[in-house]
Amino acid sequence: MPEEGTLSIVRRGTCYQVRYASNNVHARERLPRVCPDEARLAALLHDSGTESAVIAQVCADVRHGKMAVLLVVGSAEQLHACFPPAPQARVVSLPNADKYRGLTRRPSQEQKGLDERTLMASQQPFHPW
Repeated sequence: MPEEGTLSIVRRGTCYQVRYASNNVHARERLPRVCPDEARLAALLHDSGTESAVIAQVCADVRHGKMAVLLVVGSAEQLHACFPPAPQARVVSLPNADKYRGLTRRPSQEQKGLDERTLMASQQPFHPW
């Protein structure tokens, strides 16, 4: 099943960074790809089915410091080959975190007064005219 997404291309020094973002909000994040030169960038775009006129325009834009954004459709295999999935983040549990009673900062008298004035001002009716 084809997947729709967006390629963003920028120049970073002498290399080109290509990022893929899926239009599916539940899809995994993918690692960016670095193309060491314009020829490899053009080859990547050609392999993804981009027309030669669009490739020329993209190369010209990023060469001059602009970002190029392309809508693409590709198979899961193509995407995996060009943009492997990023490793999933690991969740670390801190079992004793709820027992930690660190220093609590008490608001100063100035801060208390400011909080009270803000609360009172927010309760006043608002008249836009």
